Amino acid sequence: MAITACALTDGDFVNRFQPPVDIGCVPDDLGQGCGAARADRVLTVNLDAARPASLLVVRGITADVVAEISVDGESWAGVGMDGIVGSFIPATSARYIRLRSKADNGGLLLSLTELSLW
Repeated sequence: MAITACALTDGDFVNRFQPPVDIGCVPDDLGQGCGAARADRVLTVNLDAARPASLLVVRGITADVVAEISVDGESWAGVGMDGIVGSFIPATSARYIRLRSKADNGGLLLSLTELSLW
């Protein structure tokens, strides 16, 4: 099994995140239509285990996003990131990080280059 680096946590601060095509998208009869069905409004990163969390840094975002953390992937706590690059979190732990675009037109998370949690 080949293991590849996570494009959001690999230390590359230059290249933008390219979300995968939505696997639930059904193309039209010509095989077209899934190129725009990407994770451009909501993005969730699974860290595989709960880790101490005190600072979340999101690089490359050019629009307002809601940043949230969770230990179980069901109950989420906002971290107060409102169009800024980093946000301090009250001492806690997180396994999941979720970013949601505040705009309805989507595509705003496509400027994301790196996500870090300390």
